[in-house]
Amino acid sequence: MEHPRQRKKGRKAEGSKEKRSPGKPLDGKHQTQQTRTPCVQCLVVFCAVLGLLTTVLMILPCPADPQEYSFSAPPKLEGPLAPNTILSRAEHLVEGKVAGPESLVTYKGDLYTGTADGKVLRIRGEEVTLVGRTGTPPCGTYETEPTCGRPLGMRVDSLGNLYIADAYLGLLKMNISTGEHETLIPMDVEVAGHKMMFPNDLAMDRDGVIYLSDSSLTWQRRDVFSLVLEMKPEGRVLRYDTKTKQVRQIMDGINFANGVELSPDQSYLVVAETSTARILKHHLHGDHAGRTEVLTDNLPGLPDNIRHSSRGGYWVALAATRGTKGPNVMDAIQARAWLKRLIFKTIPTNLLLHAAPKYGLILEIDETGTIVASYHDPDAASIAGGSEIHEHDGHLYIGSYFARFIGKLAMEELDRL
Repeated sequence: MEHPRQRKKGRKAEGSKEKRSPGKPLDGKHQTQQTRTPCVQCLVVFCAVLGLLTTVLMILPCPADPQEYSFSAPPKLEGPLAPNTILSRAEHLVEGKVAGPESLVTYKGDLYTGTADGKVLRIRGEEVTLVGRTGTPPCGTYETEPTCGRPLGMRVDSLGNLYIADAYLGLLKMNISTGEHETLIPMDVEVAGHKMMFPNDLAMDRDGVIYLSDSSLTWQRRDVFSLVLEMKPEGRVLRYDTKTKQVRQIMDGINFANGVELSPDQSYLVVAETSTARILKHHLHGDHAGRTEVLTDNLPGLPDNIRHSSRGGYWVALAATRGTKGPNVMDAIQARAWLKRLIFKTIPTNLLLHAAPKYGLILEIDETGTIVASYHDPDAASIAGGSEIHEHDGHLYIGSYFARFIGKLAMEELDRL
């Protein structure tokens, strides 16, 4: 027979068990412990992962030596820089028939350009004809670009000789009729102790002297975004005499030496210093021969090629803009070397192209470097960026390092605000 006390004790025990059943809420102390435990575990894991990532990033070698550069605030879009929509009226010439028409020249009424697939093309209306190639196919990839060739700056003389700065093959001279070409300055020739790494643009005087920009001593054209991001003054300008075949360096210490143009009297050279958003003036003759000064500073974008304007002064193509739309991301990045090192270690630098605002803008400056006019496409409806503005027969032809057309705008449109 079961003892009465045992039965009572058993019932009490069963009751106690019911009170602690899963359906009953726990007291405050137990609830806090259960809530804190997962949070603490997550925090520990997060800190461990962050510490590991930081350690790895510190150990990983940086493929560049990025320098800090602090820009002034971009100029306000007012006065000569006041927004308009003139550039959005540009038509697209030979759309889909060209790839990255960087530089443009005219000879006997025909337009010539060099493209991203190593071709030199003749353009007559909407008809496109292959003149020649600077390199050899295949083309179209990072690996094949150096052998494919990349014709950039171009000039033509009165005899139909086309002078080309090819980013991988040096300074070339091409017969505009046959497409045959010869190399005037090979890439393996040392000038002032350095071989060329990135031939970019050229200007030619009346005596056959060529001024050639070499954008970097470190980076090739296919790594152009790394060149912009690193911000090291390793660009230069070379002088080549077509009569004596002699070449020498006349300028150095330039942050991405790019477009070059001679003054009308050929007494000085203007040079685009792309990474710093300014234009330099280098005296070739006279009392100040050999001296370099800043012609235009703090441009609203990164200047590419520079060409004469028939109205006096120069056309300046902007490859990208600063402070025209949204946050000024690139200026902020350039001021922080640690951030640039992090980017170099973790992100393909060509992705920075997507951080640049899509805004078409070209400038007209006078001989003192003052901006006298600007032409905009705020929504990049027609022109998203330019590499060169070539003026011919009452029209502006707008080149681009990435577009698949050539922009064309009648100069009479420039005054129709």
